[in-house]
Amino acid sequence: MKLRIKGDTLRLRLNRTELDQLAATGAVEDCIQFAPTQQLIYRIRAAAPGTALSATFNHDAITLSVPSTDIKTWQATDQVGLYASQDLGNSRHLEITLEKDFDCLHRDPQLRDKAAFPNPAATLK
Repeated sequence: MKLRIKGDTLRLRLNRTELDQLAATGAVEDCIQFAPTQQLIYRIRAAAPGTALSATFNHDAITLSVPSTDIKTWQATDQVGLYASQDLGNSRHLEITLEKDFDCLHRDPQLRDKAAFPNPAATLK
């Protein structure tokens, strides 16, 4: 899973294996270690149908809650991602992006993530 944070934007990208795990178990997570006792966890969890895609930050963890029905549809179709704008108050919004991680076309083929989704642009070459 890849995490990107810039200003009030949060983007996570999942490869096929991670999306399959999310759909099957309702959760997927990863972390980055900063020191022996310091880490930032980032996770995605299935939420009840009808809820909104949202993000929280508690106890050194970023958690995205995604309606379980959206996860199943996302996994089963060619839909690229799920998107939301979360009100933060004071006229600010957190832009949330959750996308399939496509194979990088400019990388050395030996360095590519074999679990990445096929890149739609590969057929344009």
